[in-house]
Amino acid sequence: MKYHPIAGCRLVDTRAADSGAPSVTAGSTRTFQVQGNCNVPVGARAVFVDTIAIGPTGTGDLRLYPSNASAPVVATVCFDAGEAAVANGTIVSLAPTIPDLKVQANPSTGNLDVVIEVFGYFQ
Repeated sequence: MKYHPIAGCRLVDTRAADSGAPSVTAGSTRTFQVQGNCNVPVGARAVFVDTIAIGPTGTGDLRLYPSNASAPVVATVCFDAGEAAVANGTIVSLAPTIPDLKVQANPSTGNLDVVIEVFGYFQ
């Protein structure tokens, strides 16, 4: 696979109605379309992203993974209640079909907002 850097682009922001709202709730799994957005072409096999947990009301983690796979055992980013957390420079595989990315939220209680910014892709 070859890496293709791109200008940073906000792919998901659950605070905004046009890019992923509503907030993510405890124990939920959400799917998103990466391929075809933010200059990531259809056929991309993985993306290079930063993931940010904003305003969590409980301690927990987020897990990013291809939509056609099971959730991984290892978290992408862990967070504490009331504190934002960032996972810089994560490579996440994509499913070959759209929607191609899943985000699983595992806060102990409540909800949080999620921001995912993409900086490159692998093809």
